[in-house]
Amino acid sequence: MNTHTPMAAPSAHNAMTPGNLATFPFSPAVSQALAGSSPHPNLKKSPHSAALAPSLSSSGLQFGSPASSTTGTKYLHSLNSLLGGEGAGGGGEDKERSKLKRVLKILKERPGKISEEGIKRVARRAGMQYHTDTSAVVKGAHTLIISGIIVVVDIDFKDGAVTRVALSFAETSGPSAEFSDRAARILEKTLKPDGYSVTSSLAPFADNLERFARSDRLSHLPSLNCFSAVTGLYVSMRKIWEKEVARMGEVEAMCKGMGRPGMHLRGKVGFCIDYWKERRLISGDVGKGKGRGEDESGRFWRVVVDVDELPSEGYITPVRNSEDWVSDNVLKAADALFGHDAYEVDWIEPPLNNYEPATKPEVLTRLNNTRFIAKLDPPVVIGLQDEVEILGVAGASTMSQVMPEPLETVLCPKMKGAKEPLTHSRTVYIGQDEGAEHTYNLNTLRPAYGRVLEEIPFSHPRQLALIFQILRKYACFNTVFHTAFPEDTPPQPPSSTQQQQQTPLQQQQPSQKEDKLALDAFLADDAPLKVVPVDISMNALPLGLSLLFPHSAENISQVEVHILNNAELQILAVTGGVAADADAVKKVVEVAEDVGILVEWVRRRMKVGAEAAGDGMVE
Repeated sequence: MNTHTPMAAPSAHNAMTPGNLATFPFSPAVSQALAGSSPHPNLKKSPHSAALAPSLSSSGLQFGSPASSTTGTKYLHSLNSLLGGEGAGGGGEDKERSKLKRVLKILKERPGKISEEGIKRVARRAGMQYHTDTSAVVKGAHTLIISGIIVVVDIDFKDGAVTRVALSFAETSGPSAEFSDRAARILEKTLKPDGYSVTSSLAPFADNLERFARSDRLSHLPSLNCFSAVTGLYVSMRKIWEKEVARMGEVEAMCKGMGRPGMHLRGKVGFCIDYWKERRLISGDVGKGKGRGEDESGRFWRVVVDVDELPSEGYITPVRNSEDWVSDNVLKAADALFGHDAYEVDWIEPPLNNYEPATKPEVLTRLNNTRFIAKLDPPVVIGLQDEVEILGVAGASTMSQVMPEPLETVLCPKMKGAKEPLTHSRTVYIGQDEGAEHTYNLNTLRPAYGRVLEEIPFSHPRQLALIFQILRKYACFNTVFHTAFPEDTPPQPPSSTQQQQQTPLQQQQPSQKEDKLALDAFLADDAPLKVVPVDISMNALPLGLSLLFPHSAENISQVEVHILNNAELQILAVTGGVAADADAVKKVVEVAEDVGILVEWVRRRMKVGAEAAGDGMVE
């Protein structure tokens, strides 16, 4: 049971203030005395001990009063809410662990600068041992050895600079040992970054070493080797990848199937799965690559599979050390309802250990306290309803403790607290033509709420299938939205209407004259639009954007785009002549993933096909 130490409200009763600890009830200084003088020595262990919660009254803090179970609970709830908690009832180990993770995350962001002492400090914080080997025959050279139960990292120094990093795994075979050289190169690059200087940070190295240390710490040889368990997932996912590439091609297998597995890629050690690539249909490099990842251009969205401690609350199957997550056939025919060529992954359920079948419930009590966890890289902004669905599929017990905010605020953090609507201007270039000026305005008549999702626990890779479909939806939406409103969009100054209210009338006359000229130009038939205003409305259910913009001085076009699971696009409405072609609009959005290019494509199609102009609705 969580024990809170409340702060007393100011009152005339000085004996009740925290400054007098000897007489302050429930303070650490007198907890033993209270336990010994209680009317019932077992009362503090009773489930009804919440009745002893403090209550606030005009005479200060009192305990055991009739109002204590109501007023005191509200008081503790408010106090704990300020600390990021869930109220007086306590949140269990998951909530306490969440708070601790947030604190540790802040500390890990500043591990210090690259130096031998800094590396030792990072190793000590990760819970690993280290010692220095000075037996090198080269003068001024020595080796720092960082070791755990399984993993050993050797870092060679010469004259204070890192010259080489080597990595080895004890009692570990398979991909972990096979790819150890690749992981060592990543560690070495984090200690010898491009443009290295005395101010270079240890943060990338610390992040990777902590990942190794966690897997090492949670391993229990010989029954569980977390490194082998994670690479066992890699082996099965690689089988699926090869089959799906043969059927779908590499791009579709990565962005529509189970994703592209890889080991030690793009600056992070461990097993990762690429599930989305920004503007995947533009670059030809993606479809021809072999999954190397380091020499590919573009922005990838992936999960880094790791292990974490299993919480005591809720139920999720622990880590299983197996390479048999799919059958030998890998794929099987799907229900005929989905077509003759449809297929699905033939998943199987590995045993909870190598000796006893998973159907025995008593095996659970003898298992490790470790679970798989997928860490999102980059984190994904996601709506509340889809977050609930993802965590439900994964079997997670609790949601994030971060308060949800409007989606536009989460997508553009600098807009937090801004009173003006989100507005941004940009120049859109298409081919060799002169750029078009756009001004985007976001309408939030129906606000949607969401949070940043950073990690997802899971027990079986089959759960990742639906999770990836939802994540792809938001990854695609993120790209499209940020073409209109970049992530670092600053708050706008007060509107011109508010400024005019504070300006003398004689100073308003020039602006009124300019407004009249602008109105005359807008009403003129042949006057080109110097700046194209685009009104954007964001929909949450289903996720998407509605665009409203002029394609001439007299006509307005509307396009409504919904982004469904697996980033499937649905063009609900297109208004305006030859542009009223839902399939063509869908192709433009799929290829460009850009609001500005879509607007210009519609406007130019309208100009070219003006003779066939007319309003229509495409369902």
